[in-house]
Amino acid sequence: MKYHIHASIVISLLAFACAEQRSSVTTWGHAERGSEEFSAQVRIGYGFNHPAIPRPGSSLNLTGQDSSVFSLAMDPAADIWQSALFDTTQQSLIPSETSLVDWSTQYIASHKAELGLDVSELAHFNNTLYEPFPDQIYVTFQRQFEGREVRGAFVQFIFVRGADGYRLREVQNNSYGPIALGSSATDSVSAQAAVDATGIPSLEPVWQKSLIYPQLGADGRYEFRQATEFELADHAQDESYKIILDNDTQTILAAEGNRYHAKQQLTMETFKNSYITKEVVVGPMSGVQVDTLTADANGTFDTNATQATVTLTSAKGPVVSLTGNQQNLTPYSFPVTFAANGVTKVAPSPNVDAAALNAYAALLEVNDWVGRFLTPQQAPILATGILVKVNMIDGGEVPFCNAFFSAGSLNFYAQGAVGGVTCPNTALIKDVMYHEWGHALDFDVGVVKNTITDGAFSEGIGDITATLAMGDPVVGRGFTLNNPDSKVRTVDPAGTPEEPIRVYPPANATEAAVHSQGQIIGGTFWDLRRNLVALYGPEEGTTRTANFFFKHLLVTDRYIDSYASVLRLDDDDNNPATPSPHYCAINKAFGKHRLIGAATLEGPSCVDQDQGLKVRVDVDNGDGTLNLLASSFGAASIVFCPGKVTSCPADANTVEFTSTSITGLTASETKKFYQAAGTVKVKEGEMYTLISRDSKGAAVGLKTLTFGKRDQSSDLSQTLK
Repeated sequence: MKYHIHASIVISLLAFACAEQRSSVTTWGHAERGSEEFSAQVRIGYGFNHPAIPRPGSSLNLTGQDSSVFSLAMDPAADIWQSALFDTTQQSLIPSETSLVDWSTQYIASHKAELGLDVSELAHFNNTLYEPFPDQIYVTFQRQFEGREVRGAFVQFIFVRGADGYRLREVQNNSYGPIALGSSATDSVSAQAAVDATGIPSLEPVWQKSLIYPQLGADGRYEFRQATEFELADHAQDESYKIILDNDTQTILAAEGNRYHAKQQLTMETFKNSYITKEVVVGPMSGVQVDTLTADANGTFDTNATQATVTLTSAKGPVVSLTGNQQNLTPYSFPVTFAANGVTKVAPSPNVDAAALNAYAALLEVNDWVGRFLTPQQAPILATGILVKVNMIDGGEVPFCNAFFSAGSLNFYAQGAVGGVTCPNTALIKDVMYHEWGHALDFDVGVVKNTITDGAFSEGIGDITATLAMGDPVVGRGFTLNNPDSKVRTVDPAGTPEEPIRVYPPANATEAAVHSQGQIIGGTFWDLRRNLVALYGPEEGTTRTANFFFKHLLVTDRYIDSYASVLRLDDDDNNPATPSPHYCAINKAFGKHRLIGAATLEGPSCVDQDQGLKVRVDVDNGDGTLNLLASSFGAASIVFCPGKVTSCPADANTVEFTSTSITGLTASETKKFYQAAGTVKVKEGEMYTLISRDSKGAAVGLKTLTFGKRDQSSDLSQTLK
C-alpha cells in the first residue's frame, strides 16, 4: 500500500522531516610506504602498549597506613595498584619545606609490593616535578629495568597544596609490575634488519637504543620483550620513521612516521528545511561511498587520489534518481575533485542533482534525530535503512505534486503541474522526507509490526516526526512552487472556521479522511510540546516531548490509545492512582483534542512540579526575611507566596521575580536567572510555593519548599545550575 502526501491535488493539498547537521574537524593519517606489516603498524602508531583495563580494589589490597584511600583500582595483569585516590581530609600533612620528589621516592620504597617496582628502577627526567596549576603538584618517575627504558612505564604522584603544606591526592601507577625477562638470542638487532623490516630499502639508520617493551599476553598477563628502537631516514624524500623490533623474532612491535597527509573530508550543502526559505546548512557526508571506500561519520576517508566518484549510499539507505529511467535502482553518483585543503563541500550544481543530495542529507538527519530516542533493536529501520527514490514521475492521473511511502521505499516526485498547480520537487522540502520516513517507522514498530494498523495515526506520526524535529508546526512549506505562504497543513491551527482545532471523533467524512484525521494526534503532540516548552524551554521541552512520542510508538497502534501510553511512560512510581510528573501538561494537551477518554480534563488549578526550578538564598537579613535568587528553564516569570498553592494572590505576601544576571553564573538558551523584586518573609517549618508562569501569566509549573533554621531550603539545590 502507498501512503501518499496528497489526497486530491485538484480539491486541496491536504496530504502528505531536521536536526541541523554539525560541521566536523578534519583528521589526519600517515602516508603509506613499505611492507604491509610495516604500513599497518605505522597506521596504528606508537603508544598502544597501554595497561590492562583495571578492576576495583578492596580492603584486602590495602595496608593499615593506607586508611585514607577511598578509591582503589587494580591492574589485573600484574596484581598491583593502578590508581589510588585519597581522602585529603584524612591525609597526614606534608610540611611545605619537604622535597616531594624525595617523599615520593620513600613512598615507593614502602609500597614496593603494591606498586610492583623498586626505587632502583626509577628514572628522573626534566619534568619530574611539574606544577601545572597553583594548587596541584605532579611528581612523575619514568621506569627503567637493568639500565633500559621500559616503554610507556611510569608512576605519578599528585599532591594538593594548602596554606601549611601538601597532602597526597592520588597515585597513578603505570609501572606494569614485576618484570621477568627470558633469554634473548641477541642483545639487539642490526640496523639492516630494521631497514629490511620496513620494506623501504632507501632508508638509512640515524640512531638506535635498547629498551623493554611490555605487551599484554594471551593469558591476560604482561609479557616483556627485549627490543631495539631505530630511527630510519630517507633523506631524499625528507622522510623518517621510528621502528621497534623484537630482538628475538625481529618482528615489528611498533612503528611511526613523520610524514602525514590530510584525510579527505566531504561535506554537503543542503536546504535546512525547504527550498522556499533558501536557508542552507553544511554537514558531513556521513557514510557515503567514495569509489570503493566508505566515509566515516565525519565524512572523512583515506585516499591519495585527487578526484573520485561519490555514490549516495550508506547504512541508512541508498538514494536513487529516476531522471531518464523511472525503473532505475542504481544509487545516484557524481564525480568530485578534492579541494587542496582536504575539505570538499558538495553543493547542487549541473553535475550534482539537488533533489538527490537533499534527500541523502535528510535521510541522515532523520536517522540521527530518531536515533536519540530509539535504539536499532527497538526500530530496525535505524539499522537496515531504506531505499529513497527521487525525481519520480507517476504514470497515473497525478504525475507530480506527491511523495509516498511504500513498504521498502520512500518516493519523491519531480517538479511539475497538476490541475493548474505547479509543485516543486518534493525532495527539496526536508520535512516531507521526515513525514514519509515516519510512515516507514510506523510500519516498523508497534505491537503489530510490519504493517500500518491505523492510517490516520500513521499520518499523524509522519507530521509529528517532521514538526518536532524542525521546531515548526507547518508541514510542506512552499508546496506550491515559489509560494512561501503555501503549505500542506499545520499541526498548530489558528482555531478559525477555515483552520479549526481538530478533535476526536472527527465531525464528518472530510475530517475522517486519514490525512485530515491525523491532525488530531499531530496537534495533540504539538500542544504537549508547547506545555513542556513553557516548563523547560525550547530545547529540553522538545526533547522530552519527542522522547514521549517515539517511545510510546513501541506499544501503541491506535492514536486513541496514545494518552494512556504517554501517561504510562511518565509514571515514576508505577502507580496509576498517583499523578505522574507531567500529568497536567499531558492531560491538558490530550484533553484539548478530546483524546483522554472518560478521564476528566483538568483546569488551571492542575499545575505540574517545575523540575527545572531552583532557588537559593542570596542574603539572609537576620530578621526572618530573605533575598532569593531563582533559575528555571522555561519560565517567562516567577512568583513566590506562602502556603502550598497553585496560584498566588495579588497581595503584599506575594513577591515577583524578575530576570537578572548573576556574577559567576552564565545564563544560556536553556537556563535563565531571576531575582526577587523584594524580600520574602519566612517562618521555620512553614510551606511556601514558587510558581513559574508563561508569557500570559498562566501557571505552568510550581515548586513547594520549606525553610530550616538557617533559612536554607532543605529540598532544593544550593546552586542554580
